[in-house]
Amino acid sequence: MKKELIVLFGGTSDERLVSVASGQNVARYLTRAKLWYLSNEGEIFEVSHEALHNHQNPFTEEFLPREEPLFSSIDDAVRKVSHQHPTVFIALHGGEGENGTL
Repeated sequence: MKKELIVLFGGTSDERLVSVASGQNVARYLTRAKLWYLSNEGEIFEVSHEALHNHQNPFTEEFLPREEPLFSSIDDAVRKVSHQHPTVFIALHGGEGENGTL
């Protein structure tokens, strides 16, 4: 059985733009991973590789997913997928991604 892989990027910190750039770089190599964007409001969106790849100027322009949120919060996401034991690559920067609180 293949284990699900998720790249989590974005976030609510001031470093979320850097995180989008990190997500773009990681997604280039993890082409089968699901891409989850954590919005500034805390919602989780599943986005396509194409949408993330096509986002220009990640260091200066917000990434705005066109999809509806997949989960209302990171806590909601964890509750709903934890039984699947996915592997999550955390590409978040700032407090939530770098200090272990997530």
